[in-house]
Amino acid sequence: MAGFPIPRVPIITPHQIIVIAPITGIIMEIKKRVGNRVKAGDTLLILEAMKMENEIVTPGLGVVKEIRVKKGQKVKTGAPLVVITPLGKK
Repeated sequence: MAGFPIPRVPIITPHQIIVIAPITGIIMEIKKRVGNRVKAGDTLLILEAMKMENEIVTPGLGVVKEIRVKKGQKVKTGAPLVVITPLGKK
């Protein structure tokens, strides 16, 4: 039985942005904290995969609501990493 394909882009709704792991790897560093304001392109964390460090960035303006991983944690492709509450454009 085939499952649904795993998304490799953030899941964006009017109420939250869920940043997901684009590849299996290890969380090397967490750059933001809950409550931090972020804008498109800000680095949220560093994910090491295949001996390369990958910056995981936010797709839009918002506030970090949840960080669902810890430094040193192994994550699989599609795992939720960070939840952001979007801020409207002014």
